[in-house]
Amino acid sequence: MVPAMVAQSSKREIAGDSSRTRPELPRRVDQMRILTWFQCHLTLVTLVVSVIVGAIVSGRELSSTGADDPVERQLGHIEVLILALPATAILLAITAALVRRGFAVAFPLVILCELAVLVDVGLALRAGVVLSIVTLLLVILGAWIVSNLVRREVWAFLLRSSRTSAN
Repeated sequence: MVPAMVAQSSKREIAGDSSRTRPELPRRVDQMRILTWFQCHLTLVTLVVSVIVGAIVSGRELSSTGADDPVERQLGHIEVLILALPATAILLAITAALVRRGFAVAFPLVILCELAVLVDVGLALRAGVVLSIVTLLLVILGAWIVSNLVRREVWAFLLRSSRTSAN
């Protein structure tokens, strides 16, 4: 095959329309989108672990019925974490889709997502549901996403996309 034909055939096609192909994203934008999806999946892994830990903790016998019971307090922290994680995962998924389509609203959503991930990490630490490798990956991915977000290539893509969609 001719290299030009290989390059054209390697582009992803839009579902249902084989005559059009998706435009290639700039490298940093695509990297940020993929890292956001990966962070979404890690958040869901943390959710599954939190549910399992919550089931284990709720199976323990409570030593007292008072509000100062450490098991009851830990269970309350886990419940808050279980409520926060799906919201963060949904926000991450929506943001990754908006970055793919080049909407300018994706920029503040990425910042909001990374703040939500930091809150989730804090909640996980408080609840005692710490998977050191997953927590470390979430923090590293967040830093990587934010570092990509402040690059000129990403800014230019998002601003250019919002200007062309407004016209």
